[in-house]
Amino acid sequence: TYAIHNYLTRSWLRSPIFEMERGIVSRFGGVYPMTVYISGKPGAGRVLEDPAVLRAIDGLALFLRGRPGVGNVADVAYPIKLSNAFMHGEDENYFKIPDTRSELGLEVLDLADHAPGAYLWLFTNDLTQTVVIAYAESTEPGLVKRLISATQLEASRLFQGLPVNVGIAGGSVGIAEAFNDNIRYWLLVGAALGFIGTALLAIPFIGSVRLALILTVPLIIGTVISVACMYLLGIEINSNAIAALASSSVA
Repeated sequence: TYAIHNYLTRSWLRSPIFEMERGIVSRFGGVYPMTVYISGKPGAGRVLEDPAVLRAIDGLALFLRGRPGVGNVADVAYPIKLSNAFMHGEDENYFKIPDTRSELGLEVLDLADHAPGAYLWLFTNDLTQTVVIAYAESTEPGLVKRLISATQLEASRLFQGLPVNVGIAGGSVGIAEAFNDNIRYWLLVGAALGFIGTALLAIPFIGSVRLALILTVPLIIGTVISVACMYLLGIEINSNAIAALASSSVA
């Protein structure tokens, strides 16, 4: 709610919360999480011991790190690659996902054993579920739409044929995407209900259904012209725009 409200209104620019947010963005490149949830299919077992699954997770994380507007990305593949390189004398050639299931299983269990509970926010103890979290710098509608669309396409390509289900997206970015999609729908529904309500309320006072319907014509024409002007001027259809349209209609 804070992320969406602050993007739309810019009313909290001098608040301590906003200053903290900007500090996090400047240091880490992003603050609003987009979560990709990866879970094993029924009967697939410990999918995080499968090198192909971990390589796909690593590929998705690398893809997200290269997206505009994305700062840090948290994923289970990165600490595994670090551990693998460390076990081979910090040789950069081993900064990769182990090739065999047994090697990978040892690396994952080693992470869990050396820091019990520390990685539960990234993967489950039974090694069947994990998340990839990308931190975006903003909930700006264009950034949100591009990020989620690109992530869905890349995830479909990387995880095709693997024994996992992939869900996108949770977190603030997912909420912002749902908000941005619904705002246009409710603009149309609200406008239609407003026109119908105006006509119904006018009928008892005017005493004529035809005249009451005629009364809604200026409202419809005004709304259409307003939306068209917003489109031509590049003004976003958001909650502020809808409030302005509602006020002008009442006036």
